[in-house]
Amino acid sequence: MMLSSTITFLVLFALEVIRADEVFIGCYSYPEVLNGTSMEPMSSSDVNCFLHCIASDWLYAYSHFEPSAERGTDKYCLCSNDAPSVVNMVGDSVLCTAEENSVVSVSANVPRWRWTGGENGVCWGISSGSTTLFHSVTTALECISICTRYALVVYDDNSNPSGCWCEGFRWWEETFPTTCGFNVAFPYEFKFWETQPSNVVRRKARERRKVEVKEVKWTLCPDGKKACNIMDGKGLSYECIDPDTELESCGGCLHGEFSTHRNEIEGLASGVDCTILPGTSPSGVTCMSGRCTAMICESNYRLSNGHCVPVITE
Repeated sequence: MMLSSTITFLVLFALEVIRADEVFIGCYSYPEVLNGTSMEPMSSSDVNCFLHCIASDWLYAYSHFEPSAERGTDKYCLCSNDAPSVVNMVGDSVLCTAEENSVVSVSANVPRWRWTGGENGVCWGISSGSTTLFHSVTTALECISICTRYALVVYDDNSNPSGCWCEGFRWWEETFPTTCGFNVAFPYEFKFWETQPSNVVRRKARERRKVEVKEVKWTLCPDGKKACNIMDGKGLSYECIDPDTELESCGGCLHGEFSTHRNEIEGLASGVDCTILPGTSPSGVTCMSGRCTAMICESNYRLSNGHCVPVITE
């Protein structure tokens, strides 16, 4: 009895882990998205196409329903390593959640990633991400493979290449949820809290995705520059500056350092605007090694060791 219970627990645990790696790809028109390929009828409408396909190490799972006079609904699955064409995407994924027979729901297995849109078919009402974090891709999995924390995918309704944004925090959840389709954000999250998979698992995942990814550390700005908040940006926007030479933010970030976590304070303002220092001529000052160095002073001020100090009259 103990052995039976243990086996049952392990099976359920394994299935749960597999479910956690399922990500929603989209809702597509039937039968166009199949490109002439036949789907496999399932023994029951309760069969999970994702689990059915991942058991044989397929990357994508295509799921479709047809009305049945005998059972009410028949379930069909197609396992594939080929991504669905965005040309066949439908603009309303509610058709998939409603199990309409005119569509096919597609999901994929991506180790250590998860879909963050709640129930399949819930996306976010934004058509782009942070400007500096954009990547041009052809599939959602290509976007996921180059991101390290969050991935936003947006499909253009004119069938242009998909947009990909590798974000640092879930700021889009302050907008509004909407039906998945065109010109809205498909959200994915890297499950950093899970145990790192073995080298064999990682290698197999890379082979399935057919994407060569260089392992580089994700940073907001190039080496030597710092991500600083933009004034009135409400912590959602930043610019990359060199605090050693930036005249209007010398020595640090004038409005505080940008945080990749919403509502987290990275640090108070540490930079100085050299152009507004008392007595300093805006055209006669520079930022050198993170310090303001004056060369010309206004009237009633004199130059002293690179600073403009008031002229004291007796």
